[in-house]
Amino acid sequence: MFSRLLAASAVSFVLLLPGMAGAADGDAWVPRAQQSRVALEFDVWSYDDPALGTAHSLTWGVAGQVKIARGVYLDFDVPWAVWDYRIPPADVRETEATMGNLTLGAHWAGKVSERLAFHAGGTFSVPTSFTDREEILGSGSATVDYFVWLPLANYIHMRHDVASRNRAYADLHRFFLDSILARGRGGLELRILPTLYYRADIASIVAFPVGDLADRTHLFLEAHSEIAGRASTGVGGGLRVQTVFFPTREDDKAQTALEPYFSYEPTRGFYARLGLLVALDDTLGFGFEEGKVATLRTALGGSW
Repeated sequence: MFSRLLAASAVSFVLLLPGMAGAADGDAWVPRAQQSRVALEFDVWSYDDPALGTAHSLTWGVAGQVKIARGVYLDFDVPWAVWDYRIPPADVRETEATMGNLTLGAHWAGKVSERLAFHAGGTFSVPTSFTDREEILGSGSATVDYFVWLPLANYIHMRHDVASRNRAYADLHRFFLDSILARGRGGLELRILPTLYYRADIASIVAFPVGDLADRTHLFLEAHSEIAGRASTGVGGGLRVQTVFFPTREDDKAQTALEPYFSYEPTRGFYARLGLLVALDDTLGFGFEEGKVATLRTALGGSW
């Protein structure tokens, strides 16, 4: 399944290249946070672990931002996930699908100069499904860490956990279980040269428990940095580094990942992005090792 999904993503990207309309205007810079943008995003990850079995995880969703007033943009994210897995030793194979949390928010964005822009805002995410603690853990079970893989016969909750791992725990508001998540975020965009850009974003997320499995409030912090080059034709690429911090966890306090990518992104119109997100450190890294996270990320969308 993974090979078919990988091939489909690559073929779609290649087939769309000839039809990309409009070259980028090399002199006009519109910061990404100041565009109306809508994209269909795909994340594909496959793993093979002797204890957990073999699985192929696909998350996708419609995400974007739409200008609603001068400098103000409405943000939204509607994710889904499909998980195809085989569990040893019975060699049981199943395919499960789930909808993620619905996210809605807004942000302000503006330039302070012709080379520097800032943005700030927030979102709320609400769960679309809830778990039953007794169904999953049994009556009288002790509290468990949300992030720990459990050797359970019932794998209902793992659909969301696997989906969260696709992005190496970034954007946890998309699939975090049984919680309402409030996220504050901000960042900057810097045009270093006409063809070279730097972007930085930070976000804090508070997950308030509203279901059986989420029995306490969690806090997450995310930091993203990106350096990108883009020719006047819109063709380019870059390197993105992300770190997710877990202040409320007792063991692993951070997860880092690196993502090189290629892109086609004119000033306006159709855009495409193809990247490989590789987890660098425990517990999800190193990405190319057995059972670790290396995710193919694809986005196809439009801006105006």
